[in-house]
Amino acid sequence: MRSLSVSGRFALLLIVAGLLMISLPMIVSGQEDDITIGYIVKHLDNPWFVSETAGAQELADAMGVELLIQDVQFDSALAMSTLDTYIGSGVDGIIIVVPEQQIGPAVLDRAAEAGIPVIAVDDEIQDSAGNPAPFAGFNAAAIGQQVGTLAVQEFRDRGWDSVDGKVGVFNIEFANLGVCTARTDATTETWKELMPEFPAEQMILAPYDGTLINAADTFSSIITANPDITHFVLYSCNDDGVMGAVRALEQAGVPAENIIGVGLGAHLACDEWAKDEPTGFSSAIFIDAANHGRFAVANMVNYLRYDVPLPVFTYAPGLVVTREDHEILNCGA
Repeated sequence: MRSLSVSGRFALLLIVAGLLMISLPMIVSGQEDDITIGYIVKHLDNPWFVSETAGAQELADAMGVELLIQDVQFDSALAMSTLDTYIGSGVDGIIIVVPEQQIGPAVLDRAAEAGIPVIAVDDEIQDSAGNPAPFAGFNAAAIGQQVGTLAVQEFRDRGWDSVDGKVGVFNIEFANLGVCTARTDATTETWKELMPEFPAEQMILAPYDGTLINAADTFSSIITANPDITHFVLYSCNDDGVMGAVRALEQAGVPAENIIGVGLGAHLACDEWAKDEPTGFSSAIFIDAANHGRFAVANMVNYLRYDVPLPVFTYAPGLVVTREDHEILNCGA
């Protein structure tokens, strides 16, 4: 299925990562200026954001920068009050993963009034005039296309165009977050382009709220509503949506070999693939969340310390991974 070996793709990842690290500031000890950056993150219970903030902290420490991190648990009101606290305490810059994109204008306008630069991570935001905040993360549409291409590859490799049963393709969709729909819409369009003969009625929306638990709960009703589906292709905004659907299918007695679950991020892959039993979480597009944090801190320090303009977009790459690829994911490290 894959054109590169595991070792070859690992080397490619290192090359790409090395090129991206060129954009990071030089680590200079003994800096005389004191810089404090406030980092607002929406859900530190999630391994993705644990890794992301760890990467940010690692680089901040190396740069001699104070980094304040606040988990707001998907609470927009708490995000805004944390923003006010950071502004009041005199931070030099703010990095934020918004709980919902709708608060973007309020965040950016309030920070602009205080003269404090903002970098958005993971979820793009705009001010009240429609101007985008500098962004560090991945290209939602490009990653969505990768997911769709991988799903089609697995479908064809397994010969599912001639299975004894009926295939359903499920978009586990977080409709309330634009950056999420941008990913899954791109996956849907890629599937349609590559699989033009696939029946449209077998492409099914399955709503969820961005969390694994909710995906598992809501997908159970999707299974009940589609009793004729025997084979399941799953994609979502993140690993959590796919994994939740996989858990629901497991509870319903669907065997792993009847599930193609393509994750996005691969932050749940290590624990899942370390198990002995088969899993429907068959592959993922790996994105190193720590790089999102590093890029945001690097760009902010470049701006505050060296007057380098904040780039509009800083994108991290995605890489196809499967159960064989623990060395790429650095599991257990």
